[in-house]
Amino acid sequence: RSDGIPSEELNRAKAMIRNNFILQHETNEEKAESLGYYETIASFEFLRDYLKNVDNLTAGDVAACAEKYLSGAYAQACLLPQEEAVK
Repeated sequence: RSDGIPSEELNRAKAMIRNNFILQHETNEEKAESLGYYETIASFEFLRDYLKNVDNLTAGDVAACAEKYLSGAYAQACLLPQEEAVK
């Protein structure tokens, strides 16, 4: 959109992300699994700071990301089983 994301839409999306994160980390096992995963690929700090980073996200951040990844030229590929491949 040229006028950006309405604040109520951004707040609703942030609430959904926050709620999903909390639900995915209810048990100690889920917390430990995520901590181990993020420490393996980067750092546990990603997980520690996740909700703070979601809360700090702005409409400008979303617009910049959309501009970077969703504009301009793109390619599309479709993988089919060999017997269904387009001839």
